[in-house]
Amino acid sequence: MNLSDVPKLTTFNGTENVLLDKSGVFYKASFSDVLAAMPNANGVYPDVPLNRVRITRLVGQASTVVTLSGNISLIQELLAMCFPVLVDRNAIVAAHLNGNDVRKTVDGLTATLDDWTLQCMVRMGGWWKHYSYNASTNEKYIDLSPRKVRGYRYVRRRFLAQHGGTVETHDSKNMLISNSGKWTTQNVSLANLHQYAKNLGENFREHAVQDQEVYRDMFWLLKGTFNSQSVFPGITCSDAWWQKLDRSSEGGASSRGQFHKTGDLNDIAGHEGQRELTLTNSEGTQATVHAYKFLWIDHLLAGPYWIWATGYVKKNHKWYRAKNINTVTGFDPTDETKWEYLCDECLNDGWILEDFEDTLIPTMVGGDASKGHADYYYHAFAEDTVYIPAVVGGASNGSDCGVSPLNSNRVASYSGAVYGGALAADDPTDTVADGTIAL
Repeated sequence: MNLSDVPKLTTFNGTENVLLDKSGVFYKASFSDVLAAMPNANGVYPDVPLNRVRITRLVGQASTVVTLSGNISLIQELLAMCFPVLVDRNAIVAAHLNGNDVRKTVDGLTATLDDWTLQCMVRMGGWWKHYSYNASTNEKYIDLSPRKVRGYRYVRRRFLAQHGGTVETHDSKNMLISNSGKWTTQNVSLANLHQYAKNLGENFREHAVQDQEVYRDMFWLLKGTFNSQSVFPGITCSDAWWQKLDRSSEGGASSRGQFHKTGDLNDIAGHEGQRELTLTNSEGTQATVHAYKFLWIDHLLAGPYWIWATGYVKKNHKWYRAKNINTVTGFDPTDETKWEYLCDECLNDGWILEDFEDTLIPTMVGGDASKGHADYYYHAFAEDTVYIPAVVGGASNGSDCGVSPLNSNRVASYSGAVYGGALAADDPTDTVADGTIAL
């Protein structure tokens, strides 16, 4: 029977059920069910399945697959809040890029992707998020919604670099930029990268942990896993190739440079794809490497552009965390309004089975390289052990690749030669503060 053949109902008495189509699957609901999901007079929605999409993981599960439930159709609404743009030095969108071909603007004009005053970036965020843990079922929930849901925290709109950042000198200042056709600058200190981003404009910063979490959540939603290797098999993170690849003749670094010149993947249609590239290293040996893009961003899941987690600093064998990375202009551990002391020198290391609250300070250990997140940690050797994941990826080893790596076997205050910087910025047109709780 066709829907058009069903007779119309002219009156309601409140006992009727309605048939709801959600991503091609039909569900039955009463009018009271639908009304229960309606917002109040302040525009705040109740926390019910119709108003959220839920990512569920079992604590300690060996599988990297997550379960998605709730209103699955909201995934497309969340994806629609992500799109490629060109951003000016005030972090204002100067042009919207074609989502199927970033070499063009949305109106079909050729896009200028190598102008240092216009950064190639992807706008993400503007949604609401809630984390919870069910002790009776041993499940962890991450709930996301494009709607203002009661008890959820706001994820502020921000821009993430489409390409690996490189440092260039303009207006007599070093600047961290994200342009097509540029090589990542290696071996730059964390403090300098953050300052170089600020030199570009006040709203800019080095890519931070909170930015990576936004990207990670979208990967989980769209792919249903946090194992990026299963989606893009063969992602290349070989240290041998990073240190031997010599493309200095093309303007690239002769030591540990990028596998591909930034922008090589711009002609991949859509927001994701993978490509095999045959390269010759400094010893004249050829090899095939695998590069990819996801959400219009080049090679981020593999880790080449991650550096030590911005906001974490080790000074005189003590660890500190910046309370708000956007207010950091220098390091003063005595300023408790800006800096939080964490622990003394990290002495031991091992594998994290789960990071209980899904924060950077995990509270459970005992896993190995194939269980849980397989995240690596350093921890303080003390009665009140504190775990300090200090980095969100690496290019040295394939095992460090992934959408949620926390390899922290080095310090946070310096970026080694295998790491580069990536640009990020807050959207100044977003007036809601990051972390605002819907009441």
